[in-house]
Amino acid sequence: MVEEDQIQVRTFQGTLKQSLPFSGAEGNPICVSIGGDFITGGSTSGWLKIWHIGRREGKIHLPPLILPNMVDNFGEIIQANTNALGDKVAFIVAQVSFSGTR
Repeated sequence: MVEEDQIQVRTFQGTLKQSLPFSGAEGNPICVSIGGDFITGGSTSGWLKIWHIGRREGKIHLPPLILPNMVDNFGEIIQANTNALGDKVAFIVAQVSFSGTR
């Protein structure tokens, strides 16, 4: 579940197992997906975080990816996911287009 500044991992009965936080600078989470033992979360500020949840406690799998530093005219994250091994990530972003002269 996505709630304000964190992703909550819950059982099918609704019991909270773990919270995966985003800091204020990273923005609030807006998308989440699960692939194998990995959860991918994207934030309003364009940060992608990947957690390995195959063990008892979920741990951050890779350093966060800061998409505005990687994508020209970054607008927002639409969707993001990892493969089942957690070694590849795919994402869809909206770009801001500029018209006219600057």
